[in-house]
Amino acid sequence: MFSCLSPGALGLPLDHTAAIDLALAHGFGGVDPDPEHFRTLLADGGLEAVSAHGDAVRAKGLQWGMAGLP
Repeated sequence: MFSCLSPGALGLPLDHTAAIDLALAHGFGGVDPDPEHFRTLLADGGLEAVSAHGDAVRAKGLQWGMAGLP
């Protein structure tokens, strides 16, 4: 188990990058993925951009939490 920052559940209007930075700064083990952020990455850079983002998050030592899908 790990602690996971979930900005949406807390009612915090954070973008995904800010959530990752806060999770790192405050010792969380993971962050909830933001489906809208992934949709934008996919539209702008394709699957390579999505994969690179996931790799970057894992390289920072974070895991993915729950995804609130629509």
